[in-house]
Amino acid sequence: MSKHLLGIMCLMLVAIRPGFTHQGIAITNVTNHLQDTDYTLNIQIKYMFNQDILEALDNGVPLTINISIKVRRKGAWFWENNLVELTQKSLIRYYPLTEIYKVTRPPNNTKHSFITRTAAISALGEIEALPLLKYHQLKPGENYLLHIKISLDIGALPLPLRPTAHLSASWNLSSGWTQWPLKY
Repeated sequence: MSKHLLGIMCLMLVAIRPGFTHQGIAITNVTNHLQDTDYTLNIQIKYMFNQDILEALDNGVPLTINISIKVRRKGAWFWENNLVELTQKSLIRYYPLTEIYKVTRPPNNTKHSFITRTAAISALGEIEALPLLKYHQLKPGENYLLHIKISLDIGALPLPLRPTAHLSASWNLSSGWTQWPLKY
């Protein structure tokens, strides 16, 4: 058997072994709606936090999530300005004394409490009615793309944890930029 084939088989065994989990952030769905003269955005996000991040969360470390959004004309040249460019923040934090997880989400920074970590992380991934742009900002006949990136904000971590987070790949979580059509 060739070394190349043996290497591929070993990688496959590692990937399918019991207990193997992926880590990261995935945007699973994006929809936009016109309400009166304003477009709003709904985003569904799946968070797959690794053990280091879950342990920090369970010890009361607040995790800030950046939601970066750009709206560009489809086929725009790189020097063209974005129609919209904004960053919103979500926050999840565990309070060990009360054994409660609190999630703060945009657009109104409303706080919700949860008893389980799973429920809190799931709620963190539901962004609803986020103001995006006004109807009159769009040119008739043009197509537009939403560019969305979700990432863990390492700079918002407590100061003693930041050097470790910057040097460790396990803390560098991001969905990367994804594109979605703006429907209007």
